[in-house]
Amino acid sequence: SFAQSLIIFTSNIGNRAVQFRQNMANQRPATTGITERDHLNQLIQEKEQAGIKKHFVDCVENYFKNETGRPELMRRIGRQNIIPFDVLFDDKTMLDILRHYLHKAQENFNNAYADGILEKDIKLKIDDDVASHLLEEYREDMIEFGGSAANTCIDHEIRKYLPRLILEQVYDRDMDKAVIRIFIDTDRDGIRRLKYSVV
Repeated sequence: SFAQSLIIFTSNIGNRAVQFRQNMANQRPATTGITERDHLNQLIQEKEQAGIKKHFVDCVENYFKNETGRPELMRRIGRQNIIPFDVLFDDKTMLDILRHYLHKAQENFNNAYADGILEKDIKLKIDDDVASHLLEEYREDMIEFGGSAANTCIDHEIRKYLPRLILEQVYDRDMDKAVIRIFIDTDRDGIRRLKYSVV
């Protein structure tokens, strides 16, 4: 029955542009002049995980009590049932997340071509140092948007190029077997860039 169901709500409350407070004169929300993001950035810089968690719980409670004007919803949810995710600011954790998503991207691609439906033996190989390069480029996005930003950056930097590589490099060259390699190379200006090759 529905009584045995667990309902999970997710939200970015606490990470928005404006933080509201109760205006005791007319019971309508008014801005405090400090943004949620400013407050959160300060806590992140101090790596104050307990303060970060309290920030999100307070913002959710404030949202239901003051912005929506429905404090009874907050009472039914219960402050103790608000579970804030840890903010990512540890490079090792972010690197592990990126490596996980890169491994899954490579595994899913290779499994898709394993049955030979397209009569081509195509493999994807992503070098180990790609994760650290992506972390350098997308660190701020991962801090702001969490682990999902890792998957988004892989979409943007790798997945969207694969169809063109397959069509232009594999089919146009009539290759029966191919390895698409994603790697990091340093250009003449000493800048490390993501590169793609098909062999």
